[in-house]
Amino acid sequence: MQLPIDLQKFVAGKSFPVYLFFTSAGTLVHQGMGVRYGNFFMELGNEALKPETQYFPLLEKFRKGVLPYTSMPYLARTAGDVNDKEVADKVSKKYLHNYLLLLPPDSLLTKSNIEFLAAYAQSDDKVFSLFYNQEKIIDEIMNQEGYTRQLIDQAITYKFVEPRLWRDRNYAKPLNEQPEWLAITQLLSSKYGTETAERIMLNAKVKWYGVKMDWAKYTDNLITIVERFGPPMPVMGNFTQDFKYNWNAWEIFKHSYDKKSLVTALVWSETAIKIVSKPDAQYYDTYANILYKLGRRKEAITWQKKAAELNPQANDIQDNLSKMNNNEPTWPQ
Repeated sequence: MQLPIDLQKFVAGKSFPVYLFFTSAGTLVHQGMGVRYGNFFMELGNEALKPETQYFPLLEKFRKGVLPYTSMPYLARTAGDVNDKEVADKVSKKYLHNYLLLLPPDSLLTKSNIEFLAAYAQSDDKVFSLFYNQEKIIDEIMNQEGYTRQLIDQAITYKFVEPRLWRDRNYAKPLNEQPEWLAITQLLSSKYGTETAERIMLNAKVKWYGVKMDWAKYTDNLITIVERFGPPMPVMGNFTQDFKYNWNAWEIFKHSYDKKSLVTALVWSETAIKIVSKPDAQYYDTYANILYKLGRRKEAITWQKKAAELNPQANDIQDNLSKMNNNEPTWPQ
């Protein structure tokens, strides 16, 4: 179907597929982006049917200044989902400064409000102060220890660290080939203390050396983070401790040939297996692969068979078992 010129301009630059929903009269009321299957596509269709969740009528009300504040979080989130960053920024800022931050503390500190602040406003000075001063309370509300600390670290990184390392947020072009690690660390230490500075800079170095594919320094810094502050994740989320140990163990497996580092990763992997609530085939797979890379082939195959039996449908696990039996590498070449 050939779209009208104005809709062609609208769709240009967006990720495909783009779903457009029209009324019977031909009025565009809603949109979605990205591959969707089953219930996820039905959910998008249901949004298109309801006036309270139709993107374009809500956007029109916002532009006219008549959209209720209660509808703004949904509009901001939907605008972000369809890559309309300008709209997402305008809506979130109005909701934040004209409504959310004016609420009394007992009304402001709810799970949904905290999630909105985390998604759209962690670099705002008022929001940063809120997170910084209410860390324990927010962790309790979110039922996740370390949740607020990760937000604080991200906000500090965004404001003080990344502008001194990267030319833009694509993290592809560094400002300098030799970052001034000491100067940045001293800046953070003076503002937030030595421990916070160390934790943030270790994470910054992991990202830096990962982009540069300097895997020796990448794994060295990753191991230091885990030993000093516990296993990290590169993105926000309610990840369990066992998942984080397994993820970081797999990172070491992929990128290191150093025996000492691999033994450390093996301990993390074993920790994940011990503390997970029920047996996990992927955790067994990680453990087996590290054993295999350490040259302990017989033990590795035993554990890989356990992983394969636990999840026979996992092609990656079956492939790794086949490679181990054939004495082939299972790690990236």
